[in-house]
Amino acid sequence: HDVLVKRDDQYRLSHEFGAGVAGNKARKLYELAETGPGAAAVASLGGHQSNAAPCLAALCHARKTPFFYICKPVPRWLRKTPAGNYARALALGA
Repeated sequence: HDVLVKRDDQYRLSHEFGAGVAGNKARKLYELAETGPGAAAVASLGGHQSNAAPCLAALCHARKTPFFYICKPVPRWLRKTPAGNYARALALGA
């Protein structure tokens, strides 16, 4: 019997499609990266520190596509001092 192993840790999107997008998010966003969003903008819903938010933001930034991230109200401390995935997504235009 053959055993196939999927190594998400070895998978990255090329720089032109979103620098820093790797692993399972790169695999999930591959089709969107290759074909483009096919829409005027991309929107996503999730938590403040979502791993997907900066990945989608990087992809949309690379494609010059507007990206809107919808989440619960951001705590005042995080708005004042963005950190982590929230800060990266903001830096990429989310």
